[in-house]
Amino acid sequence: MDQNQTNPEQLPTEDKTPSCCSSCSSSSQRWWAWPLVIVVCAVLISTYKSCQQDRALSGPSIEWLHDYNTAVAQAQQENKPLLIVFSREGCPGCDQMKRRVYPHPDVLQASEAFVPVYVDTNVPENGWLIDHFRIEVIPTYVIQRGNTVVRRFLGPISPDEFIEELQTGINAPIEPTAGEQP
Repeated sequence: MDQNQTNPEQLPTEDKTPSCCSSCSSSSQRWWAWPLVIVVCAVLISTYKSCQQDRALSGPSIEWLHDYNTAVAQAQQENKPLLIVFSREGCPGCDQMKRRVYPHPDVLQASEAFVPVYVDTNVPENGWLIDHFRIEVIPTYVIQRGNTVVRRFLGPISPDEFIEELQTGINAPIEPTAGEQP
């Protein structure tokens, strides 16, 4: 064999695997991809678990009335206090309460002592209630017995804190206002 001729078996072999670009053609330049893949998978798994937890609590929830006057009449008829929530769709704290607190079994049981009414702060017809109760932050909760507000609290809070607030409202004494008989 001639010295100028090369043996095909002695030629270096090239990787014929297609790559997306010239910078990806070397496997030594792809080391960074594995940590990125691991991080992305961890985020996806965490998000999935969080969604599963939200679904687990998205069963039964407090059955809110949506008309204040109807709720007042029902509360008088059943001799129960009102639990009024001032809330709206798209409020992160309000949505958190809907997903994680209202469906909680202990919250459901505690709320049975009340006539619950949901006041949507986006509905113009509810403006007078927002003014009457001086609502500045949502979600705001008001416990009312008769015509007297006995408790106000703000969310978002945990199920245990919510139950504690409800119990405090149930046990709060009604102090007569001027002109009221005890």
